[in-house]
Amino acid sequence: CLLAGGELVTAAGHRPGRGGPCHEAVLAALPELARRPGTAFLAAGTDGIDGNATSAGAVAGSDTLPRARRLGLDPEAFLVRHDSATFFDRVGGILTCGATGTNVMDVFVGVVLPQRS
Repeated sequence: CLLAGGELVTAAGHRPGRGGPCHEAVLAALPELARRPGTAFLAAGTDGIDGNATSAGAVAGSDTLPRARRLGLDPEAFLVRHDSATFFDRVGGILTCGATGTNVMDVFVGVVLPQRS
């Protein structure tokens, strides 16, 4: 398990979709997760809100990209549109806890399960 905390920053400007840096970090990680069975990645804001979304972030595993493709979803298209929260609403993995009133940092958790031989 890898743990990290801090704040991600994305380029300023018009964000036509829903989501924030935590949602986008998980969405961008999908290809790498898919190449590594038994892995998962979570990114969420401790304030319960990420960017312009009402959710804190998202969680995905090695099975998320294949599931998205079966649903006809193109993760890259959502990433380009900065619409990562919508992607996770559709494929699953959105983290919603409501506003916490505490903005300590963004939290990142990566899990790698040992491979059986």
